[in-house]
Amino acid sequence: MAKQPNFLIFITDQHRADWLGCYGHPVIKTPNIDSIASAGTLFKNFHVASPVCMPNRASLLTGRHPTQHGLRYNGCTLPLRANTFVDVLASAGYQTASIGKSHIQPMTDEQPYFKNPNKVGPIEEAWKSKEMEFFREIQAELFTLGSHLATKDSKMLEKLPKLSKHAIKKFEEWMDAADEKVPTLKNFLLPGGHPAVADAHIARAVCRRAERRCVGLSREEEVNPEVIKYLNRLSDLLFTTARLLSYLTETEEIAWKT
Repeated sequence: MAKQPNFLIFITDQHRADWLGCYGHPVIKTPNIDSIASAGTLFKNFHVASPVCMPNRASLLTGRHPTQHGLRYNGCTLPLRANTFVDVLASAGYQTASIGKSHIQPMTDEQPYFKNPNKVGPIEEAWKSKEMEFFREIQAELFTLGSHLATKDSKMLEKLPKLSKHAIKKFEEWMDAADEKVPTLKNFLLPGGHPAVADAHIARAVCRRAERRCVGLSREEEVNPEVIKYLNRLSDLLFTTARLLSYLTETEEIAWKT
């Protein structure tokens, strides 16, 4: 078995690429960085996940966008359950250390996502989010739904992609799984507390509005009843999504008080 290589990752803060010698700055000398660049790969078309430093560092560690790992702005902490490539290395037998400024530590005091000592190592969804795939499917289905609403010609309708017969069941299963993670709902909730949570509540309101419009349209002309069912359940799913995002971002839910 090949010996595992040792490696270091250097990250400089507030350091523009064009202020490096290897990128052609006429005055500033960076001989050590230039030496590394000359012996390796120099990227000339590289895009960051966030223009802000802390969310971007968290994206480098997790391989996820800030909307997924939860650290969306400076001063926010990276949730302890967020799996990083450092966790992956540690599970493979590496000794790891962080030296210097990262501003991500200390991570929260919440216990690790996996408490079972026999189930250590990378979290399965760390590099590929099943939730993202699920919501992309919903986006595609909404395009199909829109095409059905926009088409009156029966012959054209026959040529359109069919509405999924299993979507409602998938929604129910997803909501049941999410409900097991979030606290029991005891109050009406106000939207907000975190940008992602507010976004989900806005999406829910738009979806509910679309449902009401379709119900009104069905009184004037024929509307596939599956369209209305789909929008109804999707609005509930988006409410559950807002609650799940509160949990994932460790944001306290705002209860409605009379």
